Amino acid sequence: MTQLTLKRGVPVEVTPTGAFAVIQNTMKTIDDKLMISVNGTVNQKWINLDAGGCVKFSQPMYFMQTSWDTVMVPVIEGA
Repeated sequence: MTQLTLKRGVPVEVTPTGAFAVIQNTMKTIDDKLMISVNGTVNQKWINLDAGGCVKFSQPMYFMQTSWDTVMVPVIEGA
C-alpha cells in the first residue's frame, strides 16, 4: 500500500504487510487532524495527529479524518 484514502468520518483499518508502516498527515492546516485508534469505535477515544506529523506502527490501527470529503495520505511500509 502506498497511499490511504480516507472519507470524512469513516474509520479505516490499516494492517502493515511488513514489520511496520508509517503514515503521515499531509493535510495543510492546524485544523486538519488525522485521528488514530486501536479499536475503530467512532465514539471512543482517538489520538489526534497534527498536520505534518507521522506515526509508525506495527500492529493494526484505525485512521479517520473529519476535515475533507476525501483525503489521501501516504503510507510507507518497511520489511
